[in-house]
Amino acid sequence: MEDNINEIPTEFENATRGERLGAALIDALIITVVIIPLAYFMGYFENFGEVTPPLNITIVLAIVGFALYFLVNGKLLHTNGQTIGKKFNGIRIVKLDGTKPDIKELLVRRYIPYFGFPYIPYIGSFVNLINLCFIFGKEKRCLHDKIAGTKVVKS
Repeated sequence: MEDNINEIPTEFENATRGERLGAALIDALIITVVIIPLAYFMGYFENFGEVTPPLNITIVLAIVGFALYFLVNGKLLHTNGQTIGKKFNGIRIVKLDGTKPDIKELLVRRYIPYFGFPYIPYIGSFVNLINLCFIFGKEKRCLHDKIAGTKVVKS
């Protein structure tokens, strides 16, 4: 069976919240292995808890993390609408009509909001929490899914 799927049948089952959480945890672990040492050597943790980390270091880490995420997952996202975590959990991202989203659509409409919400000054953590709480709705779609017009389904 070929992994590259251009069309998905119109009848598909939404991924469970647990499958999505598992995929997110795997993806986060992969990126964390690189970002934590980089943050340490850049001085991000100096005076941790006493002051806000320098904005320039925060921006560099955000950009490196975003770039690394797409370096690691870009081919899978392009061919199957999956990240490593999603592939491991047997789920994928599709548009609402069931077709595979274009990589540019994923980048701009899904992942920039997903990665960007936490960096909104003063309210970023709150906005990110709202984003994630949308998963508890009937459709099991986070706010970044709604913005992108996507959903996560079983493969």
